[in-house]
Amino acid sequence: VQKLLSDRLQHDTRITTLGHVQRGGAPSAYDRILATRLGAEAAFAIFAAKETTPPQICGISWNRIVLRDLKATVQLTKSVALALEARDFKHAAELRGPGFVELLKIYLHTRRMKVIPKGTPKRVGILMAGDPASGMNACAMIVARHLINNGHTVFGISESFGGLANGWVSPITWESVSTWMQQGGSVLGTNGVLPSKVE
Repeated sequence: VQKLLSDRLQHDTRITTLGHVQRGGAPSAYDRILATRLGAEAAFAIFAAKETTPPQICGISWNRIVLRDLKATVQLTKSVALALEARDFKHAAELRGPGFVELLKIYLHTRRMKVIPKGTPKRVGILMAGDPASGMNACAMIVARHLINNGHTVFGISESFGGLANGWVSPITWESVSTWMQQGGSVLGTNGVLPSKVE
């Protein structure tokens, strides 16, 4: 295909091996679906393009596939680098978009222990139900640390609703969840047994 595009259409075409550019572990189902969505949108953009259409880049914004002007996008990327060089970190984050700013707030909130009680302190239990899924441990860690930073007492319930019925409850501290994000499976244990079926 590369030779055909180069010889007959005179396009500068190169071959990219996915395994050489893909990083960060095995792709999830979301990654595979996203790649398909981006590829389809790129194909539609090619069919709709005219001679006067400026170069575009296909990306995702707020979970929607969007087309952006390539030149403007590159300029925006350079603006981020300039803001970082000037140590204007707030502006650099804002240039990345509201989604990035929100994720940065969540990250900072769950990486620094800074207890600021909000409202009446509560005792909250965390359990996992259903089949194991990627991100379970990371989600539980973020929820636990968010609650701790808001002045609540957090407990982990092992083996889902069965563990709740049997009293398999233990305290969760800021430090005890520090390695949850790197662990696979379900740290607390999970199963698909419904509460109505627990004896």
